[in-house]
Amino acid sequence: MKYLPSPITLLIAVLLVIATAGADEPENIKSESEPGIRWVTTTTFAMNTMEDLDDLVKIAVQGDDDAYAKKGYESGILMCKGDKVYLQMARVFRGKAQIRLPGETEKYWIPLDFLSTEPVKTLQEEFFEEAREDLLASQPDPKIPTIQQKPMEGDLAVIRLFLNQPLSAWEKVFGPGKVVGRNVADFEVGRFKIKSFFDGPSHVATGVYVFAKDGKTLTLKEASRIMASFGLTSSKKENHEITWGNKTMEGSFYDVGEGPMAQRMTLSIRTNLHPNFN
Repeated sequence: MKYLPSPITLLIAVLLVIATAGADEPENIKSESEPGIRWVTTTTFAMNTMEDLDDLVKIAVQGDDDAYAKKGYESGILMCKGDKVYLQMARVFRGKAQIRLPGETEKYWIPLDFLSTEPVKTLQEEFFEEAREDLLASQPDPKIPTIQQKPMEGDLAVIRLFLNQPLSAWEKVFGPGKVVGRNVADFEVGRFKIKSFFDGPSHVATGVYVFAKDGKTLTLKEASRIMASFGLTSSKKENHEITWGNKTMEGSFYDVGEGPMAQRMTLSIRTNLHPNFN
């Protein structure tokens, strides 16, 4: 019984190269290969250890298809062309690469030549891309009320906050945001940065941070103008914290005056849909 269709015709040429590569070099010479997501380019086996992979190479060279398939199934897993794997950093030895499968922690060994030559995406890039797709695919509850903001003038005119609205509403105005977490996206507008939190099952923006970028400062006066654009003109002060609030939203800002700490001050805004709304 043949477990694989003519594996020798697919493998022997590359495996011979692997088996003889670096014959004059010390054992376990390590080479660098950029980590990340790779595609399997040839149907083969990924083995539990480098020794098992060496044994598989020898069987392939001998041309015994049945022994090749038996060894593969007993000591590894079948990898099909087009499967996605993660190549680990600095784990490439003599043409053998250590990989892991999506969603698993166990590692396997496979000929490096049987993987796509360049990483498709980094793990982080793939995570953020999936997060972005999830946010854009979410369907907000139409019963969720949006919170209206009046336009501002001057430098603050670029700050438009689409509270209780999905990522698509933000990107319609600002263009693609930079997704930096499962439910978090950054937008740069003028001299400011807005960090939006799309929390809850509807994935609408229930919280935002507004702060100045590039070492500049968001002042208390500017923070007050932003809150006033939502109709919140009355504030309370306790120690250095300034707060605004009503039944639908709240904001807070620490007034530390001038100096290096002022460059780190952030206006925090939450709607009543945010899990930490007071």
